[in-house]
Amino acid sequence: MTRVFVSHVDTLAGRNVAKMFRKRGVDVIGSLLSPQNLHIPFVKTLVRYSEDDEFLNTLRSCSTIVYDFQVPSEAAFIATALSKDELGEDEEPRQFIALSSVLTWARTELEEEEEEDDEGAVHTTRVPLDAGMYADRRPHPRHRDTLSAERIVARKLRNSEALTGFFLVCGVLYGGGEDALAVLVSEALDGHPVPVFGKPDRVVPTVYVEDVAKAVVFLSDNQPDDMYTMMVDEKLPTAQELATAIAEAFSVSPSTEIVPEDRFLLRTDIDSLLLDLPVSRGVVDADDEEETELANRCADGIVQHMRDTVVPEFQLRHHLSPMMVVLHGPEGSVDAIGRWVAEQHQLLLLDSTNVLSTCSAMDTPLAQTSPTDLTLALRHILTNDRTVLTKGVVLMNVLDEGMLGTVVGATDVEYSPEPDPVSVAETEEGEKEEDEEPEDEPEPEEEEEDEEDKPAPPPPVTVPIPTHLIASAQDAFTEAVEAMDVPLLVPGSSWVRQVARFIGPRRNPRAIVQLQEEVAAARQKAVDVANAAKLAMEEEKAALEEEMKKKVQDKAKELAEAKQPRKELTPYLAETVYPTLNAAFLDIGAIRPENPIDYLADMILRKVKIT
Repeated sequence: MTRVFVSHVDTLAGRNVAKMFRKRGVDVIGSLLSPQNLHIPFVKTLVRYSEDDEFLNTLRSCSTIVYDFQVPSEAAFIATALSKDELGEDEEPRQFIALSSVLTWARTELEEEEEEDDEGAVHTTRVPLDAGMYADRRPHPRHRDTLSAERIVARKLRNSEALTGFFLVCGVLYGGGEDALAVLVSEALDGHPVPVFGKPDRVVPTVYVEDVAKAVVFLSDNQPDDMYTMMVDEKLPTAQELATAIAEAFSVSPSTEIVPEDRFLLRTDIDSLLLDLPVSRGVVDADDEEETELANRCADGIVQHMRDTVVPEFQLRHHLSPMMVVLHGPEGSVDAIGRWVAEQHQLLLLDSTNVLSTCSAMDTPLAQTSPTDLTLALRHILTNDRTVLTKGVVLMNVLDEGMLGTVVGATDVEYSPEPDPVSVAETEEGEKEEDEEPEDEPEPEEEEEDEEDKPAPPPPVTVPIPTHLIASAQDAFTEAVEAMDVPLLVPGSSWVRQVARFIGPRRNPRAIVQLQEEVAAARQKAVDVANAAKLAMEEEKAALEEEMKKKVQDKAKELAEAKQPRKELTPYLAETVYPTLNAAFLDIGAIRPENPIDYLADMILRKVKIT
C-alpha cells in the first residue's frame, strides 16, 4: 500500500486518519470539507470533490479509500462509480473503508435481560448493541439520509468484484480538540458548571479519535470478514460521569440541573451527547510485536484519560493552554513586571509570601490540612488550581533553579544562562595576566574606598524572551523587561510543554472586552431584527383580521337581505312592469327620442321599483 485516499482531512476523524497513515510512510491524498482549509502539511496532494473522470481517476490511483459520511451523497456516488470498474487479470479489488457513526444506530431497540447480583437481587439490563444487529438498526431522525447512503455503499461492497471493504462504526469522538464534547469543555473552561443533557444515567458510546485512526490503519491490512465493525471504548461513561470528569479536570462543579432533551431539539451539535446506547466493542488491540504502535491508547475510557489527554489536547488545539512565567531578580523589579503580566493575562500571581495561604484556601483535602512545606504546597497549586490549569501562573522569586524541576514534576529542567561573552573574555584575560605576574613584584597600594563608592555588581543576565510569550503586548513587554533587567525563565520540560503554554492573544483582557462588545452588539442586532419581524407579523395579522371582519359583515348583510320577504313575481309584473313598458313603448313611438334605449331605461327606473 503506497497511496491512500482519505476524505475530509480537515475534520477531526479525517485529520487523525491521514496523520496515522503518514506516520506509516504512506502517501496520503485528501479532500476537504471546507475550502478554506488549504494548509494540510501531512497530506501530499489535495483534490476537490467532483463527479467527473479526473477525480475518479485520482481515486483509482489509490489502493485504499477511506471515506466518511459527512456528505452522504459523496460516499454513495464514489462507491457506485468505482464498483463498475473492470479488473485486469492480476489486479486486486480496491479497498473501501467507510467511516460511519453510531447516530445511524441511535434509535435501535435493544433487548433486555435479567441479571442477579451477588446479594441475590435481580436487575434488568439492556443487551449492548453489536454489529450483528445491523439489519434492525434505526437511525437518529436527522440521519436518515446517511443511513440510506450507507445501504447503497454496503450493497455495492457486497456485489462488486472491483470493490471490497467494510464499515467502521465509530462512537462519539473525543480527543484532538473535540467535536461533540467541545460544548461541555468550553463551559468548564469558562468556569461554568458542566451541564448534563437528558437523563444522567444515559450511556454515551465514546471513542478516542486516535484509536479510531489506529483501527483504520490496522484493519486496512487485516480486513474483517463482517461488513460492520463497532469502534468504541471498552468502558463507556454515563452522562453524569462524563460531566463530572470534565468538571474535575477544570476544578469546577458539575451542574446540579438536569437539562431536558426537548430544550435542545433544534440544536444539531449535541445529537451525539443525547445518545443512550450501550455498544459492544468490536475492534481488538494489535497484539503483534510489529503492530504495538497501533495499540489503543484510551480503550479503558474517557473518564480515565480526561486530565492527561482530553484537556491538554483541547487546550493545544484551540490555543488555550496556560502560561507559566518564572521571574527571579530584585524584589521591586520582579513585583512590577510580575503584577503587570498577571493583570494583562489574568494569571495567578504567586510569591514566597502567599504560596501557603493560597494552598490553604483551596477546596481540596490536602489544602484543608494546611501544609507547611513550600514545595508541596506549590506543586499542589500548580496541579489543582483552576486558574493555573486554564490560564496560567506567574512565580516571583518562589523557586531557585534547583527546585524548579522538583516542583513541576519534570526532570529535564535546567537553568544555566550563558554569561556575557565580553565579561567572560575580560575575566579570562585578567586571570591570565595574574598568572604571568612575577611573585616578587610589589603590589601597588590601593586607596581605601568607602562601601558607597564601590562599583555596583553586574546586573543579572537576562534570558532571551521567546517570541510566543510576547503576544499582542510585544513592544511594551519587551521594553519593560529590558528596562528592569529581570531574567524571564520558561522551562522547556515535557510538563511545561503540555500544561504551561502561553494562552495567546485570546486571553488578552482588551481583546476579551472587544469580543464581549461584538457579541453584545450581535445579540442586540438579533433582538432588533426579531422585534421588527414580530412587529411586521402583528401588523399583517391585524390587517388580515380587519379584512376578515369586513368580509364577515358583508356576508351577514347579504344573508340578512336574502331573508327579507319578496313580493310575488307574477302579480307584480302584471300590475307594474307590463303597464310601464307598454306606456314607454307608446311614448317612444309618439316622441321618437334620439336614444330610445336610454329613454326606456330612464322611464323604467322612475316607474318601477325593483326589490
